[in-house]
Amino acid sequence: MKMSKRTKATYHSGRTTKSGKIYNANHNTNKKTRDGQSHINHDRTKENVLYRVEGNRLKPCESYDCIEFEKKRYKELFSESLEARNERYIKQRHRERCRDIESLYRDPKKCPFELVLQIGKSDDEMTFEEKAELSKNININFIREIHKRYGRNIVPLDLSGHYDEISPHWHYRFLFVYQGK
Repeated sequence: MKMSKRTKATYHSGRTTKSGKIYNANHNTNKKTRDGQSHINHDRTKENVLYRVEGNRLKPCESYDCIEFEKKRYKELFSESLEARNERYIKQRHRERCRDIESLYRDPKKCPFELVLQIGKSDDEMTFEEKAELSKNININFIREIHKRYGRNIVPLDLSGHYDEISPHWHYRFLFVYQGK
């Protein structure tokens, strides 16, 4: 797509808000969490796209409980090592250090990483449709580049494109993982 108009791309990434609260994953994936919000154009909500990652495949979804899905992924990925660590803590008489999947998921240092890429702002000279198409292309290429750089150390969880807000943007949630020290 060739465009002569210029616009700004905004990138944000992190695990928590400025106040330290972890991001609500269901904002991205559950229609109920978008109802009643004044910045949402509900006529466009049907244009949103949503994928969860199962295995190495993107699975298109309508709406689902993202938090429950991510906890399930945490359990698949970390149960074995968490149980081994908890056993060591119990043997060392430090039962207070034991954790469960819920506490791991809610920990600001261990919760999923969220990356948001937005194209444009409300007063750009580009049409919404132009920004939406550009947003889709940029996000696909950006995610490919991340996976090329980090490979197996990234575990994707879900991807959602929001076309019902002022500027189109995508949320990509994932984990950085590694083995050993």
